[in-house]
Amino acid sequence: MLLCAVALIVLGQTGCGREPVYSQETPDDVVASLVEMVRTGQARRIDDLIYADSPQMREVLHHVGELLGQLQGLAAAVHRKFPEDVARLRAEAAEAARTGQVRGLSLAFGAGGGRARGRGGRGGDGEERFKEMVAALLADPYGWIETGAERLGTMRLSDDLAAVTLDGTPVFPPVGITLRSDGVKWYIALPTNLPGVAQRMPQTDAEWKIIGSMVKVLRQTVKELTDDVERGNVTGINQLADRAGEKVIWPALMTWVAYQNELDARRRRDRMTRQFDQRHRAWVEAAAASGWEAPRLLSGPVRALASGEIERLSRRNKRPNFERMTDEEFAAFVEGLLKEGGLGVSLSREASPREIGAAVSKWEAERGSTGP
Repeated sequence: MLLCAVALIVLGQTGCGREPVYSQETPDDVVASLVEMVRTGQARRIDDLIYADSPQMREVLHHVGELLGQLQGLAAAVHRKFPEDVARLRAEAAEAARTGQVRGLSLAFGAGGGRARGRGGRGGDGEERFKEMVAALLADPYGWIETGAERLGTMRLSDDLAAVTLDGTPVFPPVGITLRSDGVKWYIALPTNLPGVAQRMPQTDAEWKIIGSMVKVLRQTVKELTDDVERGNVTGINQLADRAGEKVIWPALMTWVAYQNELDARRRRDRMTRQFDQRHRAWVEAAAASGWEAPRLLSGPVRALASGEIERLSRRNKRPNFERMTDEEFAAFVEGLLKEGGLGVSLSREASPREIGAAVSKWEAERGSTGP
């Protein structure tokens, strides 16, 4: 089935110099398209097959696609310069897969897994194993596709969900590699909903920019490594892996710190938002119970302006505690919030509800809003 799908994709590529069209009509088509992209040197197009939840994610995936293409170029350079090393790594990967030491699609990591387990059964030195894995990845990032294409397939789980299989069994259990349909095309679905992953997935523009910046750093690193190989600045795959680690470790560390700071800011922002919403609701209800209508009339503008102010406050060392504010303190905060947002109204009990309502209507009209 998979070979037939690949053949159809190849036959559908007409016109010299044109970008080939890769089918995503069925789950099998997606796997076949992935295989064909690798076989024809089009790994940079792999991101087209991955589902994006947002425009920000799609932009980052585009950079990931460029990275995957550059990895393919680096591998080609390594094959030309160090054919014996590549042959050795592939033989070790095949042996590890044959003996069951490496499962699923991890054939590219077979060198590290196979040798490490052979050293007295203790798993070997962790740093050395990681270095071997990096070396195998740089030298043959898509070897598992080329050598295992005929063994790959898919299994329907529902009308809009499928799993990638190897010899009829889902790969990487229990997580697996899943495919999902958006009603028009099928895509590879990243495991973004897994516990622990969903909470750390980027949500804001700032968070996506940090991830995008790291991908760009990796792209530049792969470009430099390719230049090193072409110019003879490295003597073998192991030295290449060492150089990759040297180039990546500090940018990766800085990215982790920056992203962790953004996640901390997100947690503070979410906590402050919940506190503000609860305090605002209690304030409005208490005011309404006492016959004071101004808080209720201003609820729409307050909600519209609060998110931006809370975003700013969440990044300060000293932040207001809405839960502990008295009604007077909270009213003063809201009045300042409205003033900063261009709605200068008084929150004294003497303020006319009619005047406040008119001011709100004018403010909403100027903002192009239809109101809450």
